[in-house]
Amino acid sequence: MSHSHQHYIRELLRDFKELGVRVVVFLDGFHVEGRVRHVGNEFVVLTTNVEVESNSSGVPIENPNRIWIKISKIRAVSDDHGA
Repeated sequence: MSHSHQHYIRELLRDFKELGVRVVVFLDGFHVEGRVRHVGNEFVVLTTNVEVESNSSGVPIENPNRIWIKISKIRAVSDDHGA
């Protein structure tokens, strides 16, 4: 993933954090829903009713209290409306 893509993803995550809305972070094979707690240079932390689901089936995989996601692995970010 290019540095400009990572920068764009990081900025989106910071904006969602400031708004306080739930987000969906898409990775290869699964996506994660939750609220952005922290955005660092390498990782983002999601908290508050975190849901990890399969991209292909939508079946929940797990529900941790918080999850750290490496920003370079993120393919897309969206708000949680309709997810």
